[in-house]
Amino acid sequence: MPVRLDARLIAILVAVSQFAGCGTTAKAPVESARTGSDRMPLARANNAGVGARQHVVARGDTLHSIAWRYRLDYREIARWNRIKAPFIIYPGQRLALHQTQGSGTAPRPAPRRQVRASAPHAISPPTRRQPPPAGSIQWQWPARGKPLPADTASSRQGLDLLGQPGQPIWAAAAGEVVYSGDGLVGYGRLIIIRHDDVYLSAYAHNRRLLVQEGHRVARGQQIAEMGNSGSRQVKLYFEIRRNGRPVPPLRYLPKARI
Repeated sequence: MPVRLDARLIAILVAVSQFAGCGTTAKAPVESARTGSDRMPLARANNAGVGARQHVVARGDTLHSIAWRYRLDYREIARWNRIKAPFIIYPGQRLALHQTQGSGTAPRPAPRRQVRASAPHAISPPTRRQPPPAGSIQWQWPARGKPLPADTASSRQGLDLLGQPGQPIWAAAAGEVVYSGDGLVGYGRLIIIRHDDVYLSAYAHNRRLLVQEGHRVARGQQIAEMGNSGSRQVKLYFEIRRNGRPVPPLRYLPKARI
């Protein structure tokens, strides 16, 4: 009888040890362990760890939106990566964000139907000419609203105008819409307009976007409705960039407000 008991006990101990060993060696997928705010959006996860030296193209990216994110000129990114007009990029493509010697990802052969990462519309190539003087573009205020104090964080680069939900947002100058979406963290629903080879303007935190990429817009044309997407306040965040760098909007906007 004692021998039989010892054999059973040994069998149980062996089974328990095998079960415990399996539990310690099996590993759950890392992705399944991330929930809620710990999970990174696709665009962030793709670029985690590459810093400001590379960008992994996510669906919805355009060359202009990538340049805007890193405060670069889209033409520089195109040159560094040997991307020619019409500037087609692909999800998963790695783009260098600095000058390198012989590095950068060359684009795949373009399909017959010109497509980009987010839409079938291809951005028209820029024309080669000298940068125009600052006064050559006719600017107007993009919305009615009360400007936030100059010591706020965002107004160091652009202009915050407080307003009411749904009030009109106008194009500050004529140009082509090169981005319309919500893929840039911190800007909410965003529109970027290219006015020429040098100047871009951006309109952030909109409630509704009324124009799409590739649309030509006139100065004063309504392009969006004011909202608080990506912001705690109902406002328009307006920015002007010259060769990819932010410039004070008040230097360009007329003194007389709308």
